Amino acid sequence: MTVGAYLREARESAGFSLEEIAERTRIRRTVIKDLEAERFDSSGGTAYARGHIRAIAKIVNADIDRLMTAFDESTETDTTPMIELLDANNATSVRSRQSVKIQPRQIMVAASIIAGIAIIIPSSIAIAHKVSQKNISAPKAIVKSEKKLVTPTVAPVQQPATSAAMPAHTVSIVASHGITWLSVTDASGAQLFSGKLSNGASQSFDPTNGLSMRIGNAGAVSVSVDGKDQGSIGAIGEVKSLAFAPAQTNG
Repeated sequence: MTVGAYLREARESAGFSLEEIAERTRIRRTVIKDLEAERFDSSGGTAYARGHIRAIAKIVNADIDRLMTAFDESTETDTTPMIELLDANNATSVRSRQSVKIQPRQIMVAASIIAGIAIIIPSSIAIAHKVSQKNISAPKAIVKSEKKLVTPTVAPVQQPATSAAMPAHTVSIVASHGITWLSVTDASGAQLFSGKLSNGASQSFDPTNGLSMRIGNAGAVSVSVDGKDQGSIGAIGEVKSLAFAPAQTNG
């Protein structure tokens, strides 16, 4: 039995419609229908399709290992690095390599620039030294700035300090610099979202019950907590994880 046929049979046996699966997994109905028809392109590639199939299999209690084995055999799973997959989805830009011819005049200009740098460097070092001395006198401001950073590589159970330091009521993920895939679960493991964010798209989540996020293209994403932008969490093509511990109730 093929991947799509098994997936459809498991869904129907569990008594779920396409709309119900779409609502539970946050995967579009048309994408689920394409997966059952062995059309994986609408998922954005094999990596995304694998994630969608896993999410659906958990809901309908299908044999995930059997599905993954059949999927790998039918698609001959691509081993292309993530950065190249992102290039194919226009998440990054690749500059063509061009040969450069150096003219004698350019060499003379470069030599003049180097001579100018040799004059500027001593005074720049002196200025930098003065600035660094001023910064040393205010360590509290630096510590405060560092507390605002979100450490993306810590597992959910190992990052209570981050959530405690930043009590959050809304966590937003914005694909501000390209395309990315995103998987979000709560502390109980329930899937809140699994899919692709196109450039400019966003998703927001309530972290009250804890959040565990996995982001496929960290450099393309901006994170905000209660409307406060936390900035980029990694480089283009990097896969990063974020965790927010459940809110503690005073008893």
